[in-house]
Amino acid sequence: MSYQLLLHNLGFKLDPFAKNNADEEENLSDYFLPPPFFDAVYGNFHDPRSTIVFAERGGGKTALKRKIELASKQQSFLCLTYNDFPIDSLTIAQIDLSYHLRNIARLLLVAIVTTTIEKGVLKLNKDDRHILYLLIKEYLTQISQTQLKSAISAIKNLPDKAIDLWNKLSGPIGVVINALFQKIGLQSVEVSQFASAGGKLGSLKDQIVIMQTIAAKLGFESIYVLVDRVDENTLTTSTDRTFQFIRHLVSDLGILELPYFGFKFFLWNLILSDYRQIARPDRIKYYELHWSYPQLQEMLSRRLIAHSDGQIRSLETITDINLPVPLDSVIAVFAQGSPRNVVRICKDILDHQAEIDSSVRQLSPQAVHRGISNIARNISEETFDMAALRDLKRLQHADFTIKDVYSGVFKITQQAGLAKVNGWKGIGAVHEIDKVKATKGAKPSNHYALSSALLAKHIFQDLSLEEFLVKKLKFCKHCRSPLIRDWGSTIAQHCDPCQKKAE
Repeated sequence: MSYQLLLHNLGFKLDPFAKNNADEEENLSDYFLPPPFFDAVYGNFHDPRSTIVFAERGGGKTALKRKIELASKQQSFLCLTYNDFPIDSLTIAQIDLSYHLRNIARLLLVAIVTTTIEKGVLKLNKDDRHILYLLIKEYLTQISQTQLKSAISAIKNLPDKAIDLWNKLSGPIGVVINALFQKIGLQSVEVSQFASAGGKLGSLKDQIVIMQTIAAKLGFESIYVLVDRVDENTLTTSTDRTFQFIRHLVSDLGILELPYFGFKFFLWNLILSDYRQIARPDRIKYYELHWSYPQLQEMLSRRLIAHSDGQIRSLETITDINLPVPLDSVIAVFAQGSPRNVVRICKDILDHQAEIDSSVRQLSPQAVHRGISNIARNISEETFDMAALRDLKRLQHADFTIKDVYSGVFKITQQAGLAKVNGWKGIGAVHEIDKVKATKGAKPSNHYALSSALLAKHIFQDLSLEEFLVKKLKFCKHCRSPLIRDWGSTIAQHCDPCQKKAE
C-alpha cells in the first residue's frame, strides 16, 4: 500500500513503471514513441515487403512489433505473431525451414478457420472448401487445447466474438472435428465427398500460398508474420544457437519474397554479425535499432503524461534534487539506448522512495541516489561477468590505454594486458574511442573507455551521483553525445561519434 500511496501523492493515476515488457502493456498506444525506421519496418500492407530489425534486449523490438499488431486492428491485413516455438524433445539441429513453415501454416490456418466461422464458407468456392477440409485434417486433428489457445492468441486482428466461438467446441479438437466443420459451414454431405475424394496438399510453401489466396477471399489484402522472442527459449542459450535457430527462415528468399506476405523479424543484435554473412540487403532490408538519449527522454515524458492525465511531464518536476544535469536526461543516458532500462531505473527510484517515505509529494535525493546505484549494480551484474567487474573496479579508470592496464595497475605483461582489454571489449564493457600518445614522439596507443554509464556508475560506486556527473560524464558540445571519461586527466579527449575535440 505504501507504493500506491506514493503514486497518488506524486500525482499518478496509474503506475507508469509497472511493466517493462511491451507485450504486457495494454495502453502502449497512449504513449508509444515511434522508434527509428518504424515507417520502413511497418511498410505498405497493400504491397508488403519482409524486413528485419536488430536491437539489444530491452531495445524496443517488442514495442515496435506491438505497435504493428495494434495498427492491424484498423487495417485489412492479417497479422500473425510467431513467438511461441514448440520445442519439446527437439534439438537445435532439428530446427529447419520445415519446422518454421509448419508452425506458421498452423497459425495461418487457425486464423482462416476463425474468419470463416465469422464470415461464412459461402465466400469460398468448392475447391477452396476442399482444400480447407484437407488443411484442417492435416493440422487440427492432433492439436491440443494448449496449442490451440496459443495459436488463437497469435492472431492479432480478429474480433473477440469470432475467437469466442472456439470456446463452444469443448473437448479435444480431434474429437469434435465434425462440429468444427459445421461451425465453418461445411455440410455433412460435402464433408463426406471431400473424405472420399482425398487429395494432396503439396509442399509447405504451396500450402501457405494457397491459404493466402483463401485469406484474400475472406477480405485480407496481405499477411504480416511478426517473428519475435527467438532468443528466449531453452534451445537459444547463446548467440550461435540463437542464429542457428532462425537462420533457415531468415535467409530463405523464396519464402521472404512471397507475394502478399510481409515477414517482420525482431532479432537480438548480437546475432547481426552472423546474419551479415548470409544477408542479401539488396533483397531484404535490415535495420539496427538505436535510441538516442533525447528520444528516450521523450519516451519517458510520454509515459509520465499518459499515466498522470497530463499533469506530469518529467521526473524533474516531482524531484527534490539539485543535479548539474536534469534528472530525466540522466536517466535517459544511464538507460544506454534501452527503453526497458528507462522503466527499470525509474521503478527502482520509486521503490526506494516508497521504502524511505511514501507520504511525500516529491522524490527525495536519497531515493534517486539509492535507486540509480542499485539498478547500476543489478544491470552491470546481469550483463557482465563478475571477474570483469572486479578487474574494472580495480582499474578505476573511465578511459585508459593498454599501458594503464598492464603497467599502471595489474603489473602484468603487455600481452596479458592486451588480452584482458580484448576480453572486456568482447563482452561490450569497453570500446575503443581513438588513439593517443602517452608522451611526445611516442607511438600512438589505442584509447578505450567504459561503454555504459550504468557500468561506470557501478565501477565508481563511491562517488555520489553529483560527483559522478561532474567527474565522469560530459556531453559533447558539438553533437551532444554523452561521453564517459576521467574528466580532468591529462589525456586530450575526443568525442568518438563526431571525432571532434571534447572539452
